[in-house]
Amino acid sequence: MKHLDLKHLRNIVGDNPEFLVQVLEIFLKSAPRDLAGLHTGVGERDPEVIRFHAHKLKSACGAIGFNSAFDCFKRIEVLARAGDPADEIAAELSAADVLCASCIGDMPGTINELRQAGR
Repeated sequence: MKHLDLKHLRNIVGDNPEFLVQVLEIFLKSAPRDLAGLHTGVGERDPEVIRFHAHKLKSACGAIGFNSAFDCFKRIEVLARAGDPADEIAAELSAADVLCASCIGDMPGTINELRQAGR
């Protein structure tokens, strides 16, 4: 998968395909909820909600080696902490949405490959 650095993920959790699949499935379940929460925070211009969800997403993306999204969520977190305008945060969130949609769309294929490798 072009979005994920699976070598990074393997360095963190080991090379057990079943466990790698579990980690990716957790991301698939949690990321959409946190993205929705982040959008709510941006819509309400609530820096605490923005920081909370951006931090969770940054951490999750960093853990699985989704570095491009990690960078976006890190910038969002920094912008919210600094009280920067919602327009800048919204622009970063738009970029993160595109990255996440593509990664989440590709992830079932990666999960299937890992499952096949575990057999």
